[in-house]
Amino acid sequence: MPSKALELKKRRVLYQHILRNPGLHLRALERDMRMGLGDLRHHLDFLEREGLILTATDGYRKTYFPGKKEFSGDKALLGLLRQSKPRAILLLLLNAESGGFDYLRKKVGVSKSTLSFHMKKLEEAGIVAVQEDRQRKTYSLPDKDKVAELLITYRPSFLDAAVDRALEAWLG
Repeated sequence: MPSKALELKKRRVLYQHILRNPGLHLRALERDMRMGLGDLRHHLDFLEREGLILTATDGYRKTYFPGKKEFSGDKALLGLLRQSKPRAILLLLLNAESGGFDYLRKKVGVSKSTLSFHMKKLEEAGIVAVQEDRQRKTYSLPDKDKVAELLITYRPSFLDAAVDRALEAWLG
């Protein structure tokens, strides 16, 4: 019974935080909630067993979402938007038709290997499309509306001026 599961104030506050900020990973929750890692994991496991939250993983990190009734968005996309470098890449592509590897690398300010790592995650998740022409790769967002919708919906939870600028240009 959900009401029984949320009787404990600490657990209820954690659940409400996940409702407002879906897609956060464990360390972000630890920082935001100012809970010890063991205590946090205990409450997250409990909420998951009760069906109040769901988890997703991109192969590298586990992210937390409200249950099916409360969240129907794209978990993979939102989980990636919660990460600073993938978010920076997606924001660049949101207001551009496409971007080449070197352009993205310079704008995001990462090494070639780091950008390759993130682009592979975005490609595997089906969020970014890649087109190869000779030795040059060009990236684009096939579903810009989906990316913009999640950014708009959860805009207050990002606390990122780049999100605000990208959405102003997108909505402008």
